[in-house]
Amino acid sequence: MINFIAAPFAILIDSLSFVWSAISLSWIRRKEVLVVRESRRPIIEEIKEGLVVVLGNRNLRSIAGCTATANLFGSMVNAVMILYAVNVLGMSPILLGVMFALASVGALTAALVAGRLSARIKIGKLIVISAFAFSGAYLLVIPAVPPNGSYFLIAAFFITSFASVIYNISQVSYRQALVQIRLQGRLNATMRFIVWGTMPIGALIGGFIGQAVGLYPALVVGALGGTLSFLWVLFSPVRKVAKIPTAAEMVE
Repeated sequence: MINFIAAPFAILIDSLSFVWSAISLSWIRRKEVLVVRESRRPIIEEIKEGLVVVLGNRNLRSIAGCTATANLFGSMVNAVMILYAVNVLGMSPILLGVMFALASVGALTAALVAGRLSARIKIGKLIVISAFAFSGAYLLVIPAVPPNGSYFLIAAFFITSFASVIYNISQVSYRQALVQIRLQGRLNATMRFIVWGTMPIGALIGGFIGQAVGLYPALVVGALGGTLSFLWVLFSPVRKVAKIPTAAEMVE
């Protein structure tokens, strides 16, 4: 759309898709049942409890470290990737669209096959393998130089999208089964604070390196750093986990 009708009109059409989304949600007629909430304690106590749940369990701690590291260096790459793709590799809007479309295909494919993979591969090994795959895919950014660098960039995005979805489905399913229901909110909030909290930091560092040294050095630093992500789970007990715990096996 950007290539044929210009960017402002493409943005307009995209905004109309959100209107359609809101209309679709308004069609939901299922009655919502409100659950009685337990009495709340001071927020600081609840934050501390969430930190204890995540940091006090070595497996959860390693998953948090892996995801946070990937997000940190991945945000460095993303901060300069579009500028590099357009200004250095000369990628057109259509080719950029193809890259993101194929990445989405990779993510969708992963969502479809994740269940089958988890049935054949032990959950701990699947977490490690998928983390290794998206970590290793960062290396494809390094040979992404003219004149054919766009192909390496497209391949990197496809593999990363596929492997990261497998990883997220596996590790989120595992970690949610690891704690009691009443702690799910604290687990999720703490995990997201840790793993998403690195993203603005990574984007800022990537932009700073890109401005000070150059776009390609920023990509290389982000790519090399991203390859370290899987080490968190490789050297933790999570790799030995055979299956997702049942309700009877959950720990407080």
